[in-house]
Amino acid sequence: MTNVKKKARRASQTAPKSATRSNSKHDSVSAVLKRTHSGYALRDDVVEEALISGEYRDLLETYFGEEVYEDLRSLATRARTERTRGGPRVLVLPGIMGSKLGLAGRIFDDTIWVDPIEVIAGNLKLLSLDGGVAEIVPLGVLLTSYLKLKLRLKLAGFDADFHPYDWRQSIPDLGRQLAERIQHETGKDNQQEDVYIVAHSMGGLVSRAAYQ
Repeated sequence: MTNVKKKARRASQTAPKSATRSNSKHDSVSAVLKRTHSGYALRDDVVEEALISGEYRDLLETYFGEEVYEDLRSLATRARTERTRGGPRVLVLPGIMGSKLGLAGRIFDDTIWVDPIEVIAGNLKLLSLDGGVAEIVPLGVLLTSYLKLKLRLKLAGFDADFHPYDWRQSIPDLGRQLAERIQHETGKDNQQEDVYIVAHSMGGLVSRAAYQ
């Protein structure tokens, strides 16, 4: 049995049997389980800051693995101290299912996709567009796949950021959302003249739709 399943079983013994998720933030089986496995719930910006400060070390070592954690911590620190400010703007678009989905929080999000605890608890049904939770939003990207890329872009002098999206929606709708962000970032109130795109898989289709 994996460590995640063991943690889930131990935590579920203390979870209220009648607990369910509603449209508001509240106690649920998955919320109780996450007390022992919260690395998946940390917001992306909090993770980047924590890599530099050392906060949440245990959670992040569990999430990334010790070796990758140390590598990312080194990259994050170097990106903070060595990068040139005002470099070309780059948006990184993940592939299909590469964006986290759930309910937004202040430090910890209620991440449904893709948190193993949510899968074990049977909560993927909450992502259904027909009868699921209406407040589901893109929370960030799968950092295990894309954070190193973003940090290396920063080290190379780019002003890199993620553009997570709700991959359940249609390509044209997602393209319009990306186009609106690009228009905002290149508007008269901002100093960016161009926005470059680094896209993976479905992110390439979304990018193409944004420019049509």
